[in-house]
Amino acid sequence: MPRPPVTDVVLVALGGAIGSAGRHAVLSDAVPAAGLRVTVAAMLVIGCLALGLVLGATRSPTNPFRVFAIGLCGGFASFSLYAVVGSALSTAWIGVVFLVVTPVVALAAMAAGALLTASIVRR
Repeated sequence: MPRPPVTDVVLVALGGAIGSAGRHAVLSDAVPAAGLRVTVAAMLVIGCLALGLVLGATRSPTNPFRVFAIGLCGGFASFSLYAVVGSALSTAWIGVVFLVVTPVVALAAMAAGALLTASIVRR
């Protein structure tokens, strides 16, 4: 696999830093413990939807905006945070539902966003 250009690495890192800062800002805004899983799930769906919108609108994998958006959305929609929250839920069945349903909805949002913008771009 060829090495990505330095500009791509910088764009992904910059997007990731901004996305992570955004995630931190949302979560440090006094989210009550009871609302944490809903907030994390919403962040994953929003991040995946946003990424889908960008992926559908940009054709080239080397498009600088696309590369930046991958970092931004990846930093904001942290699946590692989702795993921590899901594994820390008080009852096993709630944890399983959260861990199964959240990525399904998030990936469906990404696909919907990509299809939406791809259909608009093709017109």
